[in-house]
Amino acid sequence: MKGGSDLQAYNPYKRFIVLLGVLTFLGIVILSGTFSILVQRNILDETVQVTQEGISIHFKKVFANLFAEQHAMHGANGMNNDIYSEQGNPAAKVLYDTQLNVVRLHFDLYRIEESQFILPSGEILFSYNRDEVGQRVPVQGELQQAFANKVVFTRPAPEILKLWIPILNEAGQIKEVALVERNISTQLQAMRQMQLIGTLLVATVFTVLYFSLRQVFLRSTRKINQQNQELERLLSALEDTYDASLHALSAALDSRDNETEGHSMRVTSYTIHLARRAGVPEQDLVQIARGALLHDIGKIGIPDAILRKPGALTEGEWEIMKTHVTIGYEMLQPIEFLRPALPIVRSHHERWDGKGYPMGLQGEEIPLPARIFAICDTYDAITSDRPYRKGKSHEEAIAEIAAHSGTQFDPAIVVAFLSIPQEAWLRSGQFAKERHEQKITIQDLLEAERTA
Repeated sequence: MKGGSDLQAYNPYKRFIVLLGVLTFLGIVILSGTFSILVQRNILDETVQVTQEGISIHFKKVFANLFAEQHAMHGANGMNNDIYSEQGNPAAKVLYDTQLNVVRLHFDLYRIEESQFILPSGEILFSYNRDEVGQRVPVQGELQQAFANKVVFTRPAPEILKLWIPILNEAGQIKEVALVERNISTQLQAMRQMQLIGTLLVATVFTVLYFSLRQVFLRSTRKINQQNQELERLLSALEDTYDASLHALSAALDSRDNETEGHSMRVTSYTIHLARRAGVPEQDLVQIARGALLHDIGKIGIPDAILRKPGALTEGEWEIMKTHVTIGYEMLQPIEFLRPALPIVRSHHERWDGKGYPMGLQGEEIPLPARIFAICDTYDAITSDRPYRKGKSHEEAIAEIAAHSGTQFDPAIVVAFLSIPQEAWLRSGQFAKERHEQKITIQDLLEAERTA
C-alpha cells in the first residue's frame, strides 16, 4: 500500500494536467496582454490620425480666412499681445474673441481642451489662453519634429493626448504647428471594453481548449492504463507459467537423482535468503532464483549409470559428471528469458582459489550469483541425508563453510552467510520441504523469504 501511495504522489498524469493548466493560464495572460496592447496602440493611432485629419481640414476649410487678418497684422518683429488687452487694440480684441469662439466651437467636437498655433519662429499665433499670444517658445523637441513635418504625440496624463500637428499651406510648406491637448476618456472607455471582451473571449477559448485536451488526455490515459494492466496481467501469467514449468522440470530432475530429492527447492530458498543478506537488488532476485532452481538441469544429459551410481565414481565417470554444467548452459542459452540465470548454471562449481570447473575462474571473475549459490549448495549438501550417510548439523555445516572461506568460497559472502541466524536457515529449509511437491512459483519463494 505504501508503494501505491508513493506512485500516486509521483503521478505523471496529474503533473501533465497541472502543466497543461499552467500553460493555459500563461496563454490567456500573454494573448490577452498582447491583444490589449494592440488595441491600445490601434486606438491611439486612430485617435491621432482622426485628430490630425480633422484639424488639417479645419485649417483649410474653416480657419483659412479666420487668421488671415492676424497674419497681416503680424509684423517683422512679432506681434505684441498687449493689443488684446483692455487698453490695447479693440479691433484686435474683437478678432481674438471671434477666433476663440470659432476654434472652440469646432475643437469641442474633438474634446480638445487646450490649443496653440505656433509659427515657425516659435511665436504663439493663437492660444486658448490670451496671455500666451505673442510669446515665443523654443523650437525644439516635439515642436522641432512637428516643423519637420512629423505628427508627434505624448500622454502627459492617462486621459490626455497631447499632439503637435504640422499645418501646411497651399504650396505644401509648413506655415504653423497646432499644439492641442485632447481628452480621450471616451476612447479609453471603449478601449477597456474591447480589452475586456477580448480577454473574456481568449479566456473562454483557452478554457474550452484546456478541458477538451484534458478530457482527451484522460480518456487516452485510461485506455493506456487498461492496456498496461492487461499486458501486466498477461506477462505475470506468462511468467508464472514459465516458473511453474521450471519447477516441474527441476522436480523431475530431483526425482531422477535419488540423492537430491527436494534439493533444488531448498537450495533456491537458501540462495534467495543469502542474496538478500548480501545486498543483491530486489529486481535481480528472480533471475538468481531461476538459476538456483535449474543449476543442475544439465544432469539430464548424464547417463543413469553414472548419475544413479551408488558408489564412488571413477576418474572417467567424474569427468563425464562435470560436463553437466556445460550441458545445462547449452540447453538454456537459446532461451532468452533464462539467459540472466545462466551464470549460476555454468559457474556454480567454480572456486574462489581458481581450482573449480569448468573454466577455472578465480576470485571476482566468478559471477556474484554463482558465488552466493555455491555456499548455499554446499550447505544443503552437508545438512541433507544421503543414502550412504546422515546429514550433519547446522553448526557443523557453518564450521566447514567458514573453514573454506578464501579457498572454495568468497570471504565476503561467507561473512554474510554466517550473519544469518540458524532459525532462518531452518525456516527456509522447512518451507522448501513442505512445498517441493506443490506447483509453487518463484514469486511464492520470493514472497516467503521476504516475510520470513
